[in-house]
Amino acid sequence: ETVYVKPDPKNDLLQHAMEYYKTHFGKPLPSVAVYAPAKLTILGDHTEYLGGHTLNMTLPLYTVAVGAPNDEHTIKVVDVDVSTQEVLKTEFPIPPMLPVKKGTPEWANLVKAAVSSFQGLILEGFNVVFVSDIPRGYGLGSSSSLLVCAYTFLESITKEWTANLTLKAGICAKSEREFTGVPEPFADCIAITLGQEDKAFFIDCSKKEVTPVKLNQETYAFVVALVQTKARPPEMMDKRRKECEQALSIVGAKCLAEMQVSHLKVYKDELAAVDDISMRIRHVLAEHLRISKAVAAINGMNYLHLGRLMNQSQISARYDFDISNEELNAFIDLTLGVSGVLGTRMTGTGLGSSTITLVRRNSLNEILVLLRKKLDTATVFIQAEPCMGAGDLSSKLFNLERAEAKVAVSVFTQIEYGIEQFKLHYFEQKPNRRRRLMLQDASRCLVSTAMLTMVLLYKWHSQWDRLLLELLITRI
Repeated sequence: ETVYVKPDPKNDLLQHAMEYYKTHFGKPLPSVAVYAPAKLTILGDHTEYLGGHTLNMTLPLYTVAVGAPNDEHTIKVVDVDVSTQEVLKTEFPIPPMLPVKKGTPEWANLVKAAVSSFQGLILEGFNVVFVSDIPRGYGLGSSSSLLVCAYTFLESITKEWTANLTLKAGICAKSEREFTGVPEPFADCIAITLGQEDKAFFIDCSKKEVTPVKLNQETYAFVVALVQTKARPPEMMDKRRKECEQALSIVGAKCLAEMQVSHLKVYKDELAAVDDISMRIRHVLAEHLRISKAVAAINGMNYLHLGRLMNQSQISARYDFDISNEELNAFIDLTLGVSGVLGTRMTGTGLGSSTITLVRRNSLNEILVLLRKKLDTATVFIQAEPCMGAGDLSSKLFNLERAEAKVAVSVFTQIEYGIEQFKLHYFEQKPNRRRRLMLQDASRCLVSTAMLTMVLLYKWHSQWDRLLLELLITRI
């Protein structure tokens, strides 16, 4: 069976997360909710860890986290995979008690990576539930999404937000590399953190520079297909990376950005002396150069050329990099035979099997109907609309709780509800925690009032004033 999905799942996932939280933790109810999307690589899956270029965007599948302080010195984590209904649990002390170190279970290392690298202060433990509908093992950034979601959760629960989102993405990428061994997840974390509607991101992984690229979503669309095939072993990806690094060493380049096409001729004999590495480096170098051409094609509204570049990428990945498989090749050949398809390629590192296809938007439904008729395997299609990057959903918790309590929407009732929430926040806590909460909130009010007073002393157009306003907003 082939299923077409046009997802908008944040609200549903938030509701699921609330239910799981109540099941596993009970009270206090969650006071913080955040999300992080999936990522999609348009071009450049094996260029980022070699210091090349890549072209990424967000995908509207999400990891959502809800939680609240637990008045302990322990972080208690529940992780739920919506597709399999698998529930995983772990707990560990907050950093001031013991250093956070990677270990088992392996999935928890992503949360530990966020906690270990967090730039703010974690003064107390908390309970948190992560719920995700991002398919795992398909190259859509499920791991990076979980880590960025965990980091965003820490920002929200401590009220210590990172103003520079590129810096935040770099921190998350560095910690993911240290705790999981992923070669270079910078591009994934950039897309997930900085994501914008209608935009992809041209990322220079050697300089850590990011440029938004406006997509023509009215005329063209990307479709992701999750193809059911046997996954490649991780050892194969490690081998490809080492082959490319060896080739760079032979030509005397530190990264792809320093390599030229002429190097392939100059060092032809040296590269040929080692099995297959000339083909491997030819693929990643060509992919690196294709990405600049792809950005120019998008900016010039030449999506036919973008489709051709995607097809070239797939041919190169299939024959030079040798990371495709028979089922995936058959699916891509079938897709290219459908009218309205401009280009298609495998996406992700090659461990899983997913494709990205560029189509004319007015042919989207017909293309999916034709593919549905021709396919024998269970394939899920996802319309890839770029969405906003990681953010806060805490304001929606009030609406969920109010709807569940069936509170009437009137001014007086909302005041009563607010009083009940105030009592729950302060007076139904243990004495020590109540005092700590009151002191924290009082200090925040004093700091905010003092900063606002300082702002009013200066003219509106001054840079000093704008800086203070930014600081004020972040502290509130």
